Amino acid sequence: MPSVGGSVVDRVTKLAEDSRTRMERAEDWEKIPTSIPGIFMVHMPDKELRVMLMFNPTDDAGNPTKRKGFYFGDPGTVEAARKAFTDGRLEDLLAALSSVNRAQHRRPTVFQV
Repeated sequence: MPSVGGSVVDRVTKLAEDSRTRMERAEDWEKIPTSIPGIFMVHMPDKELRVMLMFNPTDDAGNPTKRKGFYFGDPGTVEAARKAFTDGRLEDLLAALSSVNRAQHRRPTVFQV
């Protein structure tokens, strides 16, 4: 499947080379933002170079909004997440959790002595 500026294979090969070059200079656990909003490359601690991707929603400045994100490094994990995120029951579960979390926030947090 050709694309503008070369084949998909050429584009992926160049992206792999650029990723390797950049991540070889990264520190363990360093998160490198990508041009895909919310997707970061993460240098994993290991004897050999190991890189994973992390999804973490970002604010208007492109900074992660959560302390931890969703890590993935293979197409199977992404496909499983796609299936889970499109399952209609997820909306019901999120609504239920929002209700539970709101109820917890309304409780007084006074320490009784």
